[in-house]
Amino acid sequence: MNSLGAASITGVDPEDMPMIRTLCKVWRERYPYNLIRSSYYFARYGFKDFGISIPDRIRASVSACVGWPSKAVRVLADLSVFDGWTIDGADPYGVADLTDDMALELAIPQAIVSAYMHGCAFLTVTKDSEGIIITAAQRRIQCGRLGWTA
Repeated sequence: MNSLGAASITGVDPEDMPMIRTLCKVWRERYPYNLIRSSYYFARYGFKDFGISIPDRIRASVSACVGWPSKAVRVLADLSVFDGWTIDGADPYGVADLTDDMALELAIPQAIVSAYMHGCAFLTVTKDSEGIIITAAQRRIQCGRLGWTA
């Protein structure tokens, strides 16, 4: 999280940096709440016993049923289907080709689940020595010249 205060990013126009900083600020502010939402989704939020409603003899064998947040998110996410991009006129950045070459139809459903969990999701495109990397939600999909792995 500390690296998001960078003054510049290689390959990014300096006039775009204020918007990137604003997006990073929003992400930082929402991060603690997103951790809680993720815990609910993955059913890892701890069961809190206040010591008043569960008899001692069964307290050790009681657990909370917390799978409903995941169910609610998945039902809505499964109804959202990616049909493609709407690009007016030419495609100067090659978004359609990138989508086909990298099989983004596999990454986008992950971003949809993340959007339902956290209220917003992004696809981040970066490049390393092995090829292009697309990060959707909390999963990393790596694409090299010979194919991709998830």
